[in-house]
Amino acid sequence: MLPLAEAYRKLDEVLGGIRRVEYETIRVSESLGRVLAVDLQSRLDMPLFNKAVMDGYAVRADDERDHYKLVATIGAGNTSSFELRPGEAAKVSTGAPVPAGAGRVIFNEKAEERDGIINVLERSPTVNISWRAQDIKEGELILRAGRIIGAVELTNMISCGWTSVDVFRPIRLALISTGDELVDSPELLEPGKILNSNAPLLTALAAEHGFEVTSNVTIGDDLEKTVIALERALDRADIAVLSGGVSVGDFDYVPQAIQRLGMTIHFSRLAVKPGKPTTFASGNGRVLLGLPGNPVAVYLMFHLFVMRAAGHFFGVTRKPRIMTINLGNDIVRTPGNRLEFVPCRLREDGLAELVPYHGSAHQAALIPADGLAAIPAELAEIPAGTSLEFLPLNMRWLDD
Repeated sequence: MLPLAEAYRKLDEVLGGIRRVEYETIRVSESLGRVLAVDLQSRLDMPLFNKAVMDGYAVRADDERDHYKLVATIGAGNTSSFELRPGEAAKVSTGAPVPAGAGRVIFNEKAEERDGIINVLERSPTVNISWRAQDIKEGELILRAGRIIGAVELTNMISCGWTSVDVFRPIRLALISTGDELVDSPELLEPGKILNSNAPLLTALAAEHGFEVTSNVTIGDDLEKTVIALERALDRADIAVLSGGVSVGDFDYVPQAIQRLGMTIHFSRLAVKPGKPTTFASGNGRVLLGLPGNPVAVYLMFHLFVMRAAGHFFGVTRKPRIMTINLGNDIVRTPGNRLEFVPCRLREDGLAELVPYHGSAHQAALIPADGLAAIPAELAEIPAGTSLEFLPLNMRWLDD
């Protein structure tokens, strides 16, 4: 079995030189969920001018006194063309530009206005002014190529002066679910049959991460049908993603089908639980990832390997952002030979505890979970307070 780090290395080695997908220019307002094709620098200073961060009275920085003469009122969106002199104050709204010469803003509640005079009720050392270019300078890098555009990225692009942007076309995924036991409707359930939850799971994950699903088929356990389905999927997509059929049972035909298509299997056994039979193959510019059949394993391996493989089409090595958590309770387990990911919830005190979990078919365990804790293979007794790596369910990505 291949350790996780070695599987990452092998996938990166194989896909490091893969052809990049093409890109297009679209409006920033329409770019949610897409992937940046170029680095972006700010076209503006942020803020654009010296502005008040709260309602109050702008005065000179070096002019400390108990009373000021009110000489102007400036609201957000207005401008001023004068310079404050000693003894003068300008009433400013939150976000309004402060006049030239202003060095601080007295908080509204710490002063009172009477007959054109501002009386200071309480002194404070805070400046309460956001200076021009304090946040971002014009020309400063704001986002790197390969970044998935979410709400935060979108609003920053707009604020920094971008109206259109170059984005990669979506990665095309072809999804295949395998197994004679799968049915798509409760009305079709009978002894030995189960509902196909992996197909909608993978479809939903594809939508969350901006992939385009080119095909989504379900096939029974048959070698010839598997070969045909794989060939069609690989012709239509950048990455073919299978669930099920990748183990070594009598009815698992995916490895044979891959070899029939002349592809090279780079790994098919991982020292990871769940996810042991995860398979990575390539050949003639084609990429295939075979995931296990159980849904928790599908969820985990999609994030660890499908997302990483897709990143190479954008020229980045994409990996999940891993946190460190401390256990809130003792764990006693049978040690094994695989790194094990188990669902955990985060308590109000910040510590993590395992949720009831019966194995990788127990997809309901992901509902109360906040993420998956990684337990090293050799550990049998893990006392409360132990630090473990933790993958949040709502994962963000690091792009090297």
